[in-house]
Amino acid sequence: MLKNFFIVFAVLIVSFSYAKSIKLEYTAYIHGIPAGKTTVIINNNKIEVKGKTKGLINIFYRYEFHFLFDNGKMKLIEKEGKKKRIYEGQQINKKKPWLPLLVSFFKEDKDYFKKLDGKTIKIGKKLIKISIIEKNGEDVFVFEPLNSKTKKISFFVKKNSLYPYKIEIIGKKDIILERDE
Repeated sequence: MLKNFFIVFAVLIVSFSYAKSIKLEYTAYIHGIPAGKTTVIINNNKIEVKGKTKGLINIFYRYEFHFLFDNGKMKLIEKEGKKKRIYEGQQINKKKPWLPLLVSFFKEDKDYFKKLDGKTIKIGKKLIKISIIEKNGEDVFVFEPLNSKTKKISFFVKKNSLYPYKIEIIGKKDIILERDE
């Protein structure tokens, strides 16, 4: 009986050590005004991004989304006011092209992108020009999708960190996500 307990306990410890989940929370700003919260949850081959308007913006405009990348499959659920829309796969590249880029950035090692500095690659079905700006104490990874309504996405990562403390999304609306510390 005691032996079985230790076996189950050992299996649980090993399971929890491999199922490490990382949760990053960002405040979203539009034109410098706090507009909402965005959460990124990374768990092995699964990445979730959730966002929701908050504060004064919520009086005039209600929006939330839930994006899921799970082993190569993508799904986006948007709620805008009382309307609800669901997008899957490549439809997401048309609606929110920055989401697949975000997933790609969080999945790959930063050295992978540093090797691609100055090159144009395909992420999903989009051609993306990549450039890296090295500053004192940080790297800025700039992704410029070609033929897209999203013009540029920049990830600001401190040298001693794996994850960006700031993400700038330049497109129809300019959105800045700053990590809550």
